[in-house]
Amino acid sequence: MMKLHKLAYMLLGAAAILTAAVSCKKDDEDTTVKPSLYGVWFDVPEFARIGDEVTVSPSGAYAAAQYADKLGEVGYFIKINSRGRDTLTTVNAKGNYTYTFKLDTLKTYTIQCGAFADGFYETSTTAYIQVLDPGFQKSLRRNGIFLGDDSIIDPRGSSVEENTYFYTTAGGLEWFRNNLAYTGSGICYKDCEVTSYIFGRYYTYDEALAACPAGWRLPTDAEWEALGNKAGDFISDAYLGDIKMWEYWPEMDMNNSLNLCVIPAGYATITGINNFKGLYDYAAFWTATEDPDNASNALYRAIYKQNPSVQKGSASKTSFAASVRCVR
Repeated sequence: MMKLHKLAYMLLGAAAILTAAVSCKKDDEDTTVKPSLYGVWFDVPEFARIGDEVTVSPSGAYAAAQYADKLGEVGYFIKINSRGRDTLTTVNAKGNYTYTFKLDTLKTYTIQCGAFADGFYETSTTAYIQVLDPGFQKSLRRNGIFLGDDSIIDPRGSSVEENTYFYTTAGGLEWFRNNLAYTGSGICYKDCEVTSYIFGRYYTYDEALAACPAGWRLPTDAEWEALGNKAGDFISDAYLGDIKMWEYWPEMDMNNSLNLCVIPAGYATITGINNFKGLYDYAAFWTATEDPDNASNALYRAIYKQNPSVQKGSASKTSFAASVRCVR
């Protein structure tokens, strides 16, 4: 009896091994190396206002030249916030696909768009949209501006909240404590209009001279000089949502003792197209003073995240665009 049981176990084991071998062989036969798709493209803004609608239209997927003749119709998929519980996923089996959704939460949205086709590995591209509320102390927080401070309303704007400028006294003058956001001139960050009321706008020299509201003007280099050159006296520990705007450096004492609440909005260069540089790294402000050594340039003041001193520079009046603080 014991021998029969042993024989049965041996036969069952052999059958299992044979089945596994057949299964592995079948898997090997079914496994093929597929070519990949490439090049999914779509366009979304880096920043947008809460309540905006965004349309996502992925396109552009292709196969390598040697596989192009094997590529049939391409489908696209769109995933919104694919890592969160509120994931919205839309898949289209064939052809192009367009999806419109509303930005209804103050957060950073993750958008993943991909392409797929029979016989090919899919590909995807990811982009992010940070949703902003330009209202007072909404997206831009902890920046040293509090209710009850002296303020003016620029009558040229359409929104009282978005065209309110707080000011403080420093160096014998009253200074704006937030960057000018006058939309009649200048440019906004990467065509994201909502950023005008977060970062301010970027103006060329001639625009800066004329941009301040009535009764206010662009400060001279000497007036900036009178404030001192300790960068930490100008800047505050501002946050954009959950992002700390000024990176911590031990040499930079962010005490904001001048109450000017400077944020690192960067600057722009205008050479046929607008290039934005230095966001979260630099703050740059025009002065009203022309460069005495170069009539094509004017002087500006800059703060860099790693330098404890306020810097003076000279830049083209027409191809450099910086922030503006107004004085009276």
